[in-house]
Amino acid sequence: MEGKYVTQGEIIYTVADLSNIWMKANIYEYEMAWIKIGQEVEVTTPAYPGEAFIGRVAFIEPFLDDKTRSVKIRCDIPNQQLKLRPSMYVNARIRIPVEELEGEGGRYVSGLDYSCPNHSEIKSSRPGICPEDNIPFVKRPPAQVKSIAADTMTSQQGNIEYEYVCPMKCYSSKDPGDCPKCGMKLEKVPVSRMPQMTVKTETVYVCPMGCHTSKTDGDCPVCGMRLEKKGDTY
Repeated sequence: MEGKYVTQGEIIYTVADLSNIWMKANIYEYEMAWIKIGQEVEVTTPAYPGEAFIGRVAFIEPFLDDKTRSVKIRCDIPNQQLKLRPSMYVNARIRIPVEELEGEGGRYVSGLDYSCPNHSEIKSSRPGICPEDNIPFVKRPPAQVKSIAADTMTSQQGNIEYEYVCPMKCYSSKDPGDCPKCGMKLEKVPVSRMPQMTVKTETVYVCPMGCHTSKTDGDCPVCGMRLEKKGDTY
């Protein structure tokens, strides 16, 4: 501040380079096996809806917090446009490649088979107790995955339509690629198809003047004109 007296050693202001920032997050004890240094992390914030910031896991603390049963991780996030600011709240997502999933009885276990009934965001790969309210985890029905030859899979999926949707729900396309709005990779999802309807046709007889309709041939009882044969589709 202009005109202010300062003493020796007093900090007047701080200069920081925000072109690359740190994002810190807490990882629960049961999630530690899935987090590794170098993994890609997607960061979103309510300040910029529909936009994702991509970074990497750079550091995992060696000590566990015995109260929260969690470990802190640090992610390096490029911030060339200086949109992210210190102390902002963000949501982070780390994707686990399919190749790293653990096979178990014809299905894949992604570490998310168990969840807290009161805190859906808390998930686990094994039975346990929720650290928030000490309620046992509930197991969800497993998704069955079968090993099928590529040509067989293609023939079975010949009648299934797919589209590619941005995880942020801001864009969809018939072709794979990246979202032009937020840059995230589009995900392949099946398209819901309406059930086919059976078309039936019934023969009816209609007055040319539109004053009478009948299922049998004859004359219009209103104007006396000859009824015309029509096909009524429903």
